[in-house]
Order: sequence, then structure tokens, then C-alpha cells
Amino acid sequence: MECGGKRYSARRRFLSRGVSARGAKPPKVDYKEVLNPADFALFAKLRDWRKATAEGEGVPVYSVFTNEQLAGIAVKRPDTVAGLREVEGVGEAKAKKYGAGLLAILSDTGGTVDVPSEADETHR
Repeated sequence: MECGGKRYSARRRFLSRGVSARGAKPPKVDYKEVLNPADFALFAKLRDWRKATAEGEGVPVYSVFTNEQLAGIAVKRPDTVAGLREVEGVGEAKAKKYGAGLLAILSDTGGTVDVPSEADETHR
């Protein structure tokens, strides 16, 4: 393609916009701002579980569940493996492999999680 007497490839035009050739990374999400305090507290517990699980398997944490999937689980609070599969991005294999561990965390919380008060946050 020519533009102003110069040849530009589609790749060069794409790169000139500041986006990598492999695709743009999605913007980072601050889940503390997106989730309500109870959901964020559960999300934090789920992240701790995910980290321990990933370390035990020798895999990266995102291969267990992504933050987006954990946030979906924290919001929906499924109580069955079938309910877990309703979370976007959680398929049969992950639900089967990790469902028992996740459901144990969700049942341990009884659907509720201790949420630190703002006074607790200021003393940290």
C-alpha cells in the first residue's frame, strides 16, 4: 500500500498505532474497585487457593483460573460443579479438576466472607 509516496504494510500501519502485532493486552482491572467488599474478600481467598494450587502443580496461576474467572466465581458463588460451569470461561475440564477445592472454599465461607472495615484498613 502506498501513502504519500511511501509503501506501508498492514503490519507497519498496525504497529504505528502503538499496538503489538500479536494483539493488544486487555486493560488491567482493579478488582478491589470493581467488586463489592464481600465479593472482593472472597476473590482474595480464591486467589490464595489458586496460588497454592498452581505451586503444587508447578504451573502458572493463570492456567488454573484467570482473575476474571475468579471474580465471576466470587460474584456468582456457585454451590455445585454445574453452577461453576456457568461462570464464563470455566469448562467441564476445569470444573471437574478444581470444582471440589473451589466449592470447599465457597462452602467454608457459608456464602459470606469477613470484610475488613474501613477502620481496619487505615490501621494497616
